[in-house]
Amino acid sequence: MTVPYRVVPPAALPVSLSDAKAHLIVDHGDHDALIERQIAAATDMLDGYHGKLHRALVRQTWQVDLPGVPPGGVIRLPLGPAISVDSIMYRDRAGAVQTLPAADYSGPVLDGLGPFVRVRSRPDLGPWDDAVMVRFTCGAGAPEDVPALIRQAILLLVGHWYAQREAAGDSLVEVPLAVSAIIAQFVRPL
Repeated sequence: MTVPYRVVPPAALPVSLSDAKAHLIVDHGDHDALIERQIAAATDMLDGYHGKLHRALVRQTWQVDLPGVPPGGVIRLPLGPAISVDSIMYRDRAGAVQTLPAADYSGPVLDGLGPFVRVRSRPDLGPWDDAVMVRFTCGAGAPEDVPALIRQAILLLVGHWYAQREAAGDSLVEVPLAVSAIIAQFVRPL
């Protein structure tokens, strides 16, 4: 499996500028651009395949490319919560991209290992590293659907970064916040 990549980003961040400004007790617009960047950075720290949570927060579309269909036809989706499998495409022996009919797969389905899609028929694949391309939508839905504790962790990070705008010291240490404790219960194992 190659590293999944985002095809369609979320339409909004999990925390709004107005929520962050209320948390920071900022009632002017002088720092709006700074606060928006901090919200985006805190979200990037937690969201997506490379984020600490290993899950999607707000609805977004990802793709994962595979060299083939695994035995048993089960393709694990690397991010959750899974909303839909939008398409499964494949490269045939001539290299042409084909779309697998939706009737030939089911999912997403959730089990103890996370979301997956089950392919019922094996397409005739070519010898490509990206012979199978699974595009799927995942996330909690809208920003207000993101768990309140995750939104709070984002606000804590923004608050810390807003107050401490320069690096402190020579070593990287954990921000002295409850962020790790808050997000620990939401981390999706890889």
